[in-house]
Amino acid sequence: MWGWTADHDLDSGNAQNIAVGRGALIESSSASNGGGGTWLVGTAFEHNTLYQYNFHNAKDVYAGMQQSETPYWQGPGLSGGDVLDPSPWAPAIITPYGDPDYSNCAGGDAQCRMAWFEYIDSSTNLFLYASGFWTFFNGGSTSNCDNNAACQTNAIDINNGSSIYMYGVNTKSNLNMVTGDNGLLVTMNNNPGGWGGVVAAMLAEE
Repeated sequence: MWGWTADHDLDSGNAQNIAVGRGALIESSSASNGGGGTWLVGTAFEHNTLYQYNFHNAKDVYAGMQQSETPYWQGPGLSGGDVLDPSPWAPAIITPYGDPDYSNCAGGDAQCRMAWFEYIDSSTNLFLYASGFWTFFNGGSTSNCDNNAACQTNAIDINNGSSIYMYGVNTKSNLNMVTGDNGLLVTMNNNPGGWGGVVAAMLAEE
């Protein structure tokens, strides 16, 4: 499944500023699924404003071969400060859906207030294999993202999670690959790969 928001023209140019709030909200658990787990194989969610994948109160989920990109119009180079995440949405109104509020970012930090690739909250027994999370543009331009430059601050966040098993995490141009309750966990600079950051395995057993 490819959940793609058309924030750029497939034929030519990237001038559109099309905003869709959310990618995939996953709240499935074995209890809600007749005692079995949930399997997501070969999914992609791209160019959504707040997040691409949100595991909220989820349990017993396998996700393999995930692929995402942030919106091309986000990041430094935007005109005006009123479009920094979570704008134009107000997460406080819809907290049952587990939206990120970006309180971890300074108010005007456009590089931090970009869409999460994977936002994990109050979830357990997640098995996440082979993910590719890419940042190509800042404000519609590639100039800040060339040569593996860190043009997005954060990629994956884990809050109140336990038994989170991640294998084959790949990012491009993301400074912090994984953050969590205890702060920064994994950086691109400490885990260099062929196209940004690569982590073979990360196990969060809290």
